[in-house]
Amino acid sequence: PVTSDTKEDNVSWRIAGNWTPRDNTLLYASVTQGYKSASTPVNAASKSEQNAPATQESLLAYEAGVKAQLFNQRVQTNASVFFYDYEDKQVASFFPDPIYRALSRLQNVPKSEAYGFETEVTWLVNENLTAMGGLTLLKTEIKEFDTSDAFGLPTSRAGDPFLYSPETSASLALLYDRPVNDTLGFRGSLSGRWQSDSTAGDPDDPLYDIDSYGTLNGSIGVYSLNNKWDLSLWGQNLTDEYYTQQVTSNANVVLRFAGRPRTYGMTLSYRY
Repeated sequence: PVTSDTKEDNVSWRIAGNWTPRDNTLLYASVTQGYKSASTPVNAASKSEQNAPATQESLLAYEAGVKAQLFNQRVQTNASVFFYDYEDKQVASFFPDPIYRALSRLQNVPKSEAYGFETEVTWLVNENLTAMGGLTLLKTEIKEFDTSDAFGLPTSRAGDPFLYSPETSASLALLYDRPVNDTLGFRGSLSGRWQSDSTAGDPDDPLYDIDSYGTLNGSIGVYSLNNKWDLSLWGQNLTDEYYTQQVTSNANVVLRFAGRPRTYGMTLSYRY
């Protein structure tokens, strides 16, 4: 039997302010202190130390931005910069094991940070067509973290980026909606998303690389104007892009999980 406990406390808080210099424009800034609770993992371990609890995670977040409506409120734009200061961030890592070489466990990263910029724009092109776009620029870095690699050997992760954290991601969507007659409406959509490359483990090991990829989705359909029913044909990953969503490893094997291939179907909804 393995018994462990952890006793922790915290005080979360937030300070925020905003200013409206003119109609349809809002400037804001905030500072927030938050926490993620401690966690005790349950692993297939051969040593009790591998199930030691990870202490609570602390995040001090700074954000400043603007929200504005432009061109007679036909364009809504939001933009912000942010800085996240982490202490004891909880991450999946490895524990040296005398039998299995290395097994996974949850550990605390003493110091790490993330900062960047994000924006989104919604444009009412006309009464039937709406365009929406978004962009995120992100930089992450582990400041200090001594741990073990997938072979159970000691290593330092200082200077490494966060896992699954692409530096650039962007999205674009077009939505079209208009009545056909007094009872019937037509709608269609086309949306795409792209992200730059990232890593799921050691950034110096290509086995853990997640290459940049983009996906394209779309749908067309008809519906009743009284909102009783709608029928749509849809497709996801229309270009049949082959991409990796997740990479995992354990001692002597690395597994890559691909995203869903081209998928299409039909949806019928009725409300009563």
